[in-house]
Amino acid sequence: VVAINISLGACSESVTFCNAMTNLVEQTGIPIIAAAGNCTCNKVYSPAFCPEVSIPASCEGVISVAATDAENIRAYYSSYHPSVDIAGPGGDTSIDKNNDGFPDGILSFTGDSKMGMKEGTSMASPHVAAAVALMQVANSDLKNSDIESILADGGMTIDINDTGKDQNTGMGLLDVAKAVESAVN
Repeated sequence: VVAINISLGACSESVTFCNAMTNLVEQTGIPIIAAAGNCTCNKVYSPAFCPEVSIPASCEGVISVAATDAENIRAYYSSYHPSVDIAGPGGDTSIDKNNDGFPDGILSFTGDSKMGMKEGTSMASPHVAAAVALMQVANSDLKNSDIESILADGGMTIDINDTGKDQNTGMGLLDVAKAVESAVN
């Protein structure tokens, strides 16, 4: 069982890097799942950067993951572009919509072995990578091309935005149970 999660991004096209990612997927069959980006370029946030593609998320054969907030809509910071394939929970630490006294982020290690609430497509992407790994556990013959087909057919998601694929949430919000069930059928 192997799935690669990449939570990094560059705002400039890199044909060489994309070719390497595409070749890795084609030669190994290992799924690569990447964060779609957080509306940033050169570490500067701006809503103007939201529709800009991010590398490696926009590379051919890489599954691009946008982020949703606690209400299951595209998070304000989540990049959106035609290469977005799927959305996962990414959080929004600026609000507490459920009034539980905690920001609506994703509980994560903060880098110093402590837990804290984080937000971003880098929080959403590991959810999808874990689901892909579970799909492979359920069906050890599953290849990246099979996973891409299941995703394209809506077998991993709940459609939460425009019907079918859209640039905000791809095919929709990750549904882990549906993804695993689709892997065995």
